[in-house]
Amino acid sequence: MKKLILILIISTTTFPVFSQSIGAAYKLNVRHIEISQINEFEGLSEEIIKNMDGSPYANDNFILGNIFENDKLVKENILLRFNIFSDEIEIKNQSDTEYYTALIKNPDLIIKILNEVYIYVPLNGSLEKGNYFSVLSTGNKFDLYKKTIITYKPSEKRRTSYETDKPAKFISSDTFYLVSKDNVFYELPKSKSKFYKVFKTKEKEMKGFAKKAKIKIKNEDDIKRLIQYYHSII
Repeated sequence: MKKLILILIISTTTFPVFSQSIGAAYKLNVRHIEISQINEFEGLSEEIIKNMDGSPYANDNFILGNIFENDKLVKENILLRFNIFSDEIEIKNQSDTEYYTALIKNPDLIIKILNEVYIYVPLNGSLEKGNYFSVLSTGNKFDLYKKTIITYKPSEKRRTSYETDKPAKFISSDTFYLVSKDNVFYELPKSKSKFYKVFKTKEKEMKGFAKKAKIKIKNEDDIKRLIQYYHSII
């Protein structure tokens, strides 16, 4: 049933219209975030973070989103933000407060923020060692997931008079996965020479389509087009 609701969520570009009473009695399991944790990036303030290169967040501001548990909408129009750096979904009860909490990681939940859909996947049965993934598309045989990692690079003082100071920045890196219906993950290689070998007997057709469509394997939209084509020929 979770696969079905994922398909329905991904296939729509706007939130469905539900009654405001939906999920009113549902209690989210959250953890409180201390003030000391809010400025966790080397003691930097939110204002400084906003002016740095890159961002620790998928969406810098809290945005209205929906939370589903299995096949049911349990929270509608709630302020959400995905903190990629700490791998947490952050929640605000009111837009005019600086305080917020973080959703307790639960593989039964599906979180939609604008057009992004997130699920939590445990690692070898361990909730603590799992990760949030973006679900980019669903198919009859495979789903396409993305895992984004943000690393923080502190500022560097110039070493010679010929150099300039380098400001602190956040660096983003994406890895894409094909996920089978029995939840086996196949990492898509970043090397072009290895990428198409993943598709085995369809490697030649995939290369032909990619060449014709001018696919770039590091481009998210192009990868989605490529996987959509793959499903059309298997």
